[in-house]
Amino acid sequence: MDYNFKYRLILVALFSLSASIPFIDWVGYSEPDLLIKTLAVCIFVLFYSVCYFLPLITVILPLFFGVIAILYNYDFPLIVNWVGQITAMPQPADALFWPLIFIGLITFAFFITARLKHVAIIFFILGVFYFPALWYLHVDSAYLSSIFYSVSWLLLVSHAKGYTVWQRLPLHGSLGEEVKDFRQNWTGYTITVILLAILITILLPKNIAPLPAHSLHRWLSEKIPCIEGLRGAEDTAIRGDGEEFSFYSFGFLEGSALGGPLILDERTLLLVEGAGGLYLKGSVQDVYTGTSWIKSDSMNAMQAYPQPPDAIKENLVEVEVTIRHVSLRTNTIFTMLYPSEVSKLPGLMLIDHNGALYFPASIPLRHKYNVNGYVLVSQPNYALWETSEELYAFEHYLTLPDDLPGRVTDLSLDITAGEHLFYNRMKLLQSYLFSYYSYNTAVPPTPSNRDFTDFFLFEGQEGYCTYFATALAVMGRAAGVPTRFVSGFIVPQEKEEEGLYALSGMNAHAWVEAYIPGIGWVPFEATPGFRLPGSLYPLSDTGDVAGSETDEMIDPAFPFTEDDLDHFTGSAFGDEQPALFSVRNLFRLLSRLVLYAALGLLLFSVSYILYYFFKLKKLTLTIKKQPSYLKVANYYLLILYLLDKISLGKAPGETPLDYSGRIIGKVHSFTINFKELSDGVNLALYSKEPVSEVLAEKAELFFYDVLERYMAQSGLVKAFFEIILSSRKITALIYT
Repeated sequence: MDYNFKYRLILVALFSLSASIPFIDWVGYSEPDLLIKTLAVCIFVLFYSVCYFLPLITVILPLFFGVIAILYNYDFPLIVNWVGQITAMPQPADALFWPLIFIGLITFAFFITARLKHVAIIFFILGVFYFPALWYLHVDSAYLSSIFYSVSWLLLVSHAKGYTVWQRLPLHGSLGEEVKDFRQNWTGYTITVILLAILITILLPKNIAPLPAHSLHRWLSEKIPCIEGLRGAEDTAIRGDGEEFSFYSFGFLEGSALGGPLILDERTLLLVEGAGGLYLKGSVQDVYTGTSWIKSDSMNAMQAYPQPPDAIKENLVEVEVTIRHVSLRTNTIFTMLYPSEVSKLPGLMLIDHNGALYFPASIPLRHKYNVNGYVLVSQPNYALWETSEELYAFEHYLTLPDDLPGRVTDLSLDITAGEHLFYNRMKLLQSYLFSYYSYNTAVPPTPSNRDFTDFFLFEGQEGYCTYFATALAVMGRAAGVPTRFVSGFIVPQEKEEEGLYALSGMNAHAWVEAYIPGIGWVPFEATPGFRLPGSLYPLSDTGDVAGSETDEMIDPAFPFTEDDLDHFTGSAFGDEQPALFSVRNLFRLLSRLVLYAALGLLLFSVSYILYYFFKLKKLTLTIKKQPSYLKVANYYLLILYLLDKISLGKAPGETPLDYSGRIIGKVHSFTINFKELSDGVNLALYSKEPVSEVLAEKAELFFYDVLERYMAQSGLVKAFFEIILSSRKITALIYT
């Protein structure tokens, strides 16, 4: 292993580390730490180096694992599916499986790239595209990574320039030690200068204010609108602070208090694959302060999902959705009314006492997780199943601020007078809000000295979902019904071009859950124009509500289209079911054919390589056993073949004497020079004099000297495959 190769291995390790650090952070994994990353990169570099010097390992290892898989089970597609299931298993944020896989792939890519010409330019171009993309995607670890990258690239440039100098100088003889000292001093000086430059860069201030060129800024924003999405304008690109989802924490409201104009944000926050028209429950708050909703402190490790009551199971269907956080930073896991399974989360899931699901940290952007659960397709008259029940465990959901104006309670009791069933009380309050209040997003802020619900009911009398949901929850409590405030999203009915449902701030919504004795927690929709299934009361004429959070108005009796329901229940296939499954079968058949073709090609390639490898090995053994005159001639022919591969072949019109003289100046061996070998070949082929065994041994040694030079100049892997692919030509050269 020469100095150049060792130096490049160090650079490969540095480049791999600089790329692995932010990439693992970007895909959502918190582990491994820097020490483990460094150790993993070094191990992978050593492994690839061994494979480089022993290329048969790269053939034997896949063949070995393939044989093990076939022996394990003859049904190879089942093995492929089994491996796919293992790799698709949800990995916690501190898992090492996928991070190590990523490190291995990144290191392999740099190891291969380092063998190319103009590698410094290639790595520079990679850095130009890679790190700005990470910066734009808000991957903060890219800052540390860029330091490693800068050091690596500058060292690479220095080495490339220095190598052109010292490779022309002799490394042996009297000047050899001086050349080695020059090389070491060059490297040490370069490292010192680079580290000082990086240190100065790190110490420079980073919070320098931008130039006060406001007209230039406005012109750039108008001419290049995408500039607003750059890192410097993070508030226009990413929503949320990584904490619990709520309207005010995501920029939909100005400030933490309820009220004020709603910011209609059209930026895509979530992408949902599955069914449309769903209510995706996010956070649940249970404490009303008079100006806002907050959650009481109570969060434990998840024990079980909230179960739907037996009375409504006939009105539920099971659905599955895949949710991806595009530009929404939150630890809230969005689910349907009754989740049954949440998978592919990068870590442990938590549940609070309100039944809302959370992640210990912010869910990584672009990470996808699956949610299975049950949703209502029709809402029965829950009053038929309501029972009498002591509410000691739910008194917390009846608390109201001490300074809540009495007229709020009086109004609630007047509306629900004479009704003893909780469900009917909530429907009466819901109907009242539908009838006498209107939807409007451009409402003024609530006065600072006023209770939010009181101001809305008696003075403002218009608002959006948080107004109506808060009013219904507070009035429900005033009427003796336990309630809580829910915020989340409504999945639209129409898909985007990619076949996914895009959820923006326009789809954010708030509603109420009330506890009905004998039933459990039941959702209630108080906002005009939005309906949960099976409303007991007809819609009131609430006027135009086109400015609501979503442009999709839910059908008051049934929120799903007929196609959606058929999709859930499995009856939508009809006459098209055979065609659908024939497409699936065709896809599976093509997949298997591709798999078998790939395996066949791999088996043929390995067999071809092994066949000619052993054939060439047998040929070399045959030459060793030949008489001296044939041995000298055959080694001479092999030497001519190798010299031609390293651009030292015989030129057209060049005499054997001239050619021998030229090669003596290019290729030197202590055992024999090329002219002596040429004379020996002439003696062996065209003379009756015997050829000595000593000359044959010298020819063999000269052949191995040329072979080593050929492998060093071409590289082991390239030389190995060149010889294998040219095995027929080599065999044809040999005198037998």
